[in-house]
Parts: sequence; C-alpha cells; structure tokens
Amino acid sequence: MRRALCLSLFLAAALCVAADTVVPRQGQATEGKVVTDDGNEVVINPYFSKFKECVWRVVKLPKAAVAKVDITPETPFREFWRRSAGIKAKDAAAWVELGKWAKEKKLEPEAKECAANALAADPENAEAKALLGAEADKLAKSGPRHNRELAARIADYAALDAGDRKAAYDALKKDFGTTLPREWFDRVGRSMAQPKGFREEVKLTLNSEKTSGVYCIYVPDDYDPLRPWPLVIGLHGGGPAGKDGKGVVGSGPQFYPFLDTDVRARGYIAVCPSALAAPWAESLNDPLFTSVLQEVQILFNVDLNRVYLIGHSMGGFGTWHFGPKYAEKFACIAPASGGGHNGEGKLADLGTGVYVYHSDNDGRCRVEPDREAAELLKKSRADFIYTELPSRDHDFPQEVVHDMFDFFDARRLWGRQGKQLVPPRAPRSSFLEKLTPEEAKYFPIQSAGGGKNEVKLWLADVQKGGGNAEKAAKKIAESGDKSATATLGAWLADKRTAEDVRALCAQTIGDLKDAKGLNALSAGLLDDSLKIRRASAEAIGKVGDPRGAAPLAAAVEALGKTFDSKLQGRQMDVVDWETLQDVNATYVVALGALGDAKTAQPVISVSLRKILFSKVAVDYDRQVQAGPEPSRRAAAARIVPALPGFREPKLRDELKAIREQFAGQGDIHKACDDAEAAMAK
Repeated sequence: MRRALCLSLFLAAALCVAADTVVPRQGQATEGKVVTDDGNEVVINPYFSKFKECVWRVVKLPKAAVAKVDITPETPFREFWRRSAGIKAKDAAAWVELGKWAKEKKLEPEAKECAANALAADPENAEAKALLGAEADKLAKSGPRHNRELAARIADYAALDAGDRKAAYDALKKDFGTTLPREWFDRVGRSMAQPKGFREEVKLTLNSEKTSGVYCIYVPDDYDPLRPWPLVIGLHGGGPAGKDGKGVVGSGPQFYPFLDTDVRARGYIAVCPSALAAPWAESLNDPLFTSVLQEVQILFNVDLNRVYLIGHSMGGFGTWHFGPKYAEKFACIAPASGGGHNGEGKLADLGTGVYVYHSDNDGRCRVEPDREAAELLKKSRADFIYTELPSRDHDFPQEVVHDMFDFFDARRLWGRQGKQLVPPRAPRSSFLEKLTPEEAKYFPIQSAGGGKNEVKLWLADVQKGGGNAEKAAKKIAESGDKSATATLGAWLADKRTAEDVRALCAQTIGDLKDAKGLNALSAGLLDDSLKIRRASAEAIGKVGDPRGAAPLAAAVEALGKTFDSKLQGRQMDVVDWETLQDVNATYVVALGALGDAKTAQPVISVSLRKILFSKVAVDYDRQVQAGPEPSRRAAAARIVPALPGFREPKLRDELKAIREQFAGQGDIHKACDDAEAAMAK
C-alpha cells in the first residue's frame, strides 16, 4: 500500500511545472528559469527561456540582494524521455546504461523498454537479458525486431496478394507465437514500400474525394517500420496571394529547411503540408490538416505519444489554431512569430507542452499577442517556454528551432486515468490503432486483377483523386488501353469533377497519345482554371495531332488577355506571374511539337513580346519569395528549344531579343545558339 501511494505521489510530482525559484532579501520570490547565478548576479526568466539575450520582464538581481536560489531538478520521466530521444537505435550499450538508470529510479516499464531496444541491436547482450528476465526469451521468439527469421517472413508477407495473407498470418501466429494483429503486418508491409529521404510534393490520398492538397515529407534513411518514430508537422508562413487573393504565399517545401538539421540529427519524420488558402484557420485547410496527419500515421509507424506541431508566421497563427483544437493529438506545440493565441487553459489541462517564440521588434506580426499568451500560460500553470529575443525582426533563428526540438525530446503525450493525467510508460505505435473505414477505402490491400476490369478499377481510382489517382493514371498510360479515353474526356469536360482530377484526366489522354480525346482537350484550353488549360495544352502536344494547333494558337491569344486581367494597376502579384509564365511556356512547347508555322505569330506577339519580355512590376514578399526572374528564366529555358519546331524563319529575329532580355545568362544563350543551329538545317 505504501509503495502504491509513493508511486502515485511520484507520478503527480512529474506533472508539476518544474520552476526554479529566486527569493530576494526584500520583496516577492520569482519563479521561472534561472539563467545566471554567479558571484555578481542572479538572472531568472519568469517564462522559462534559457536564452540570456531575453530582456522582457526578466528579473536581474545583484547576488548580494538574493537570499536563496532553488533549482528544481528535472523529473525522472523528463530525464528519461530526453536521454532516450538522443540514443541511436543500434547503440545497445547506451540503451543498457539508460535501462540500469531507469531501474534505479524505479521506472520499471522504461527499463524494460531500454532492454528490448538493446536486444534489438545486440540479441546476445547479457545485461539487457538480465534487465528483461523471463521476457527476453519470449521477445527473442515473437518480437519482429528481435527475430530475424520473423522479420524476413514479414517481408514475404508484404509481397502477398490480399487473398493469400490470412493463411500467411495464421502461420506467423503458429510458428512465432506473435500476438500482433493482422493489421499491424499489413501496415508494416505497406510502409516497407514507402520512399525514404525528402520528397518535395506528395499528393494527399486519404479523403481525396473530400479534400485535396500536397505535402512535403522527410523520412529518415534508417527508417524501420518495425518500431515507432517521432513525427513533427510543420506549418509554413506567408499569406494571401494573387489578384483574387486565392493563392498562398509560402509552401511546405519552403518551410521544411527550418526543420531539416534537427529532424535529420534526431531521427524525426517531418511533414509540411501546403495551405490551400490563407490563413491556416480557413475552413478549407482543416480537412487537409487532419487528413495529412492521419495519412502519415497510416503509411509510417508513428509514435502517437511523440507527435509535435510547429509553425512560423502564418504557420505560427496556424499552430495556435490547430494546436488547441486538436490538443489531444500533440505532445507539444511550438508557434513562432505568429499570434492569435487561444486555448491556453485547455493546453494546460491536457499537459500539452507549449514553446512560443517571438522577436520584440517583429514588424510583420505584433509581439503583444504572444506576450499575452505567455502570461496566460504562466497563470494556468502550463508546461511552457516563452522565448522573446531582441532585434530579430521576423526571422526564425536556428538556435530557437534547436531549443524547440530539445523541448520536444523531453516531452510525451500524457495519458489519463479517470480525470488524472498520467505519463505514458511506452511508445504507442500508430500501426496498432484500429482499422478505420478511411484506411480500408484509400489504402486497400490490392488483389490480382486483369483485362478490362483492371482498367475500370484504375479509372475508379482516378475519379477519387489524390495519390492513388496518380498511380492509377500511370497504369492506364502504361497499359496503352485507349478505351479509357472516352471516360477521361467526359470527366475533363465536367466542371463538377475536382480540378486535380480533371487535370489528371487531360494528362492521361496525352500519355495515351489518343487523338480521340482532342475535342475534350481543346475544350480544356478554354477553361477558367489555368491548371486545366496547362494540362490540356501539354496533352495536345503529346498527342501530336496537327488538328490541335489551331485551338492551341487561339489559347495563346486568350492567355494574353488573361495576363492583362491579372494586372493590378501597373503591377502583378508574383504568384500570378509565376503561374502565367509556366502556362505560357507549356503552350509554346506544345505548339513547337506540332510544327505548324502558322502558329508562330501569336507566339511572337503574345508568348514572347507580351509575356516573356514583360516589363510589368512584380510584387513579391522578399523574405519568402524569389521574385520574378527565376520563373522568367525557367520559362525561357523551356521556350527556346521549342522554337525550331515551328519551322518559321521569323523566330530567328526573336532569339536576338531573348539574348538581350537574358544578358549574362549563359544557359539561355547556349540554348539560343543551339536553336539557331537547328533552324539553319
């Protein structure tokens, strides 16, 4: 009874805010983080930041004026979590050392977790076996990370057709005594096929009939689906873009570099979705955010006790929005240079860690809302840090990012026993969660198919959109089965169909090189959506039917009018500019492939002189956007090699203008030389 009571008090103590205390000889005591305590001065930050540069409401006292300094030690749980986060999976000796420490601290489940990790790295480690006792033999037989024969059988299982998996699973249970559910093996098998490293643009698959979007993702090179991994979700900054305000400044790939150093060094999976609208609190972004989070936890073995949310600028506002809203999913949130704080009480009640950063002279996002948040977090006794550095403008300093990840490493998602918060005692694998209808629908275990029925199945996936649609479209194209063209053309023409699906339909008709789809593609050139126009033009170029030249030439003329419509006075938003330069280059490349000299005139007057050589002022955010020239150069690099295809001598004169426009750009000049040589033949 006494031991149970002590453990209960121990767990309760682990939940308390770990505050240092400075007691002056006169006046009130201050709680926070002691930053300096030397022979001359004591400095304490009431908001727990360790940075000595912080000045806002930081208390500085001469050492002689201080009666007492109490430094609160790190709780055993926090120390265990922090130390375990820094150990590599294959370092058996470090796991054994930490396991012994955990046992001394009476953290029995944690000690066994360390021993199991040590045995996964070194199956014969005697000290790890001693820590586990009788459980070591069971683990050696039924543990997927510990039995190499079982691991090999899992790889074989993953290669099986859906119809053959039940018998294989029954054999695994019989031969190895595994108690893991069948869904775990299905998920591991799926995860084995996922690419590692960094991918810049992954289309969302889950719930693709309800939402769309893309995200970038980093998966460690040593990712092993047999064990759970920490996950961080990153939200980019920016704001509305384009004349209509429907575009977004910033993207997931633009935010990811802030995280790269830490996620690589610490072994995190990192995912950064690109917002569909600005700000992140817009309703369009909610299903994107939740679906990306769910999709990653389906495709990768994520430790659900170690999911973290971080964002800067607009992403800081987004973190304040999604963090409290879905606080039960996150061990910590870290809004930076944002605002719009809310839910401080809820975050405190759930034990969610909160790390807030701002600069005192931020000219884009006022510091005051985050100061208010710091006060509310302190009042609610939340587990938090507020770092406010002087004179950093709207930057996101790497030393702050590193400190945020240190904060993450020492924290996990709290559990509950009744109304009481309790610390988690082991990783919680996303692969052990219940199978959801969404997972079964969007990530099914495939059965063998064939013939016309297979094409119908692929078309059904195309209609759903998302990542599965891309894979299905590729299979249709590889099959060469042109019976799909009529259906694809009908979906392309139907504006009730999702925009991404319509663009994919156009692309697939082009990949099939089916002239029967020319009417649908020509109609796509008149669409309100520039994405549909671009996909249709590219497809017409691939089809290669000369009948596509006339509608393409008319589309070039229409693009000139669209260019004018995007002007705001004498300037244009950079997002509109980049889109138009890309679409324009696609039109020229497609026309060049068709080789109709009569279409050269609109290329000269619109594609080159109006759009490529445009002198309009381009408005852009100099902190997060590159300006107009990179997209102009990229368009020129595509346009110049296409010009000889027109077989029109007048285009030689345009090459001189291109050289002048891109003075000093050796790659463009080399392309002009090659184009002139090709025209001379």
